[in-house]
Amino acid sequence: MDPSSLARMYTRFRDAELLWIQQYDRQQQLQKQQQQQQQQQQITAESLENCSLHSGEFAFVLAGLKPAMLVQMPSPSLTLDFKRKVLDQENLFGADGRTHDQSNNATLTLECRLITKDIASQEMPLQGCVLIWSPATIQRHPQAALLHGTINRICPPRTATTSSSQDQDENSRLISESDLAVLLDYPGRLPTTQAEMQQMIEVSYWNQPTPPSPISSASASRNGQVDSEPPQLLTAFAAQPDQIPKIQTHFRTYRDSLRDLFGLNLKLHIQTLAE
Repeated sequence: MDPSSLARMYTRFRDAELLWIQQYDRQQQLQKQQQQQQQQQQITAESLENCSLHSGEFAFVLAGLKPAMLVQMPSPSLTLDFKRKVLDQENLFGADGRTHDQSNNATLTLECRLITKDIASQEMPLQGCVLIWSPATIQRHPQAALLHGTINRICPPRTATTSSSQDQDENSRLISESDLAVLLDYPGRLPTTQAEMQQMIEVSYWNQPTPPSPISSASASRNGQVDSEPPQLLTAFAAQPDQIPKIQTHFRTYRDSLRDLFGLNLKLHIQTLAE
């Protein structure tokens, strides 16, 4: 795939997501002003304040690093709004659920589906989330068969039919955390014992925008502009201390690929629960 096409797709997703958040924030502010006397709690129930951006995960999938990503907002209604206004409205995905590069009409190897099946992992419901995946990345993955099976369970093919007994099977509605970690390419694992809970670490990858040159920085200061942008959270996951070497290798692969493709400056942060 042409690197310039990847860069265009990443930029379109990033800009559309930021615009959607800005429009949502303005709408929320207007609602707060209109309903201030009623002190309605519903306004803050779907706050995006603690919701990280998805553009980093999208870049990882575009780069062929992650087989898939999940889009999940604080509520199903917000997730659906994100799909309609960012993924669909911006023509990132066509009616067939596949990405299209408008510059040359070449179909990129990404697919997008709203999860309508009643299915969950041990930690979270997946119904109402959006799954974006790369068939090409999955095809060359050493665990391709597992990935195909996981995706078909989460988003059954539109032509698939299931028996009523299968629909009622609790196992068919549960995805293991380990299978989900392979699909989303998380090199960590969730704690399974009290001891692991106490040792758990939180790993995050950040984009630290490159500081401006001294000349441009001085010029920006004179014009009253901010000299540097704050770091942007790209992804976060739980892990155990014994997985740190694996995480460091994983991070270096991501850092080098994202720097070359999209000019991102990735930084690794590891934090224990005690911090």
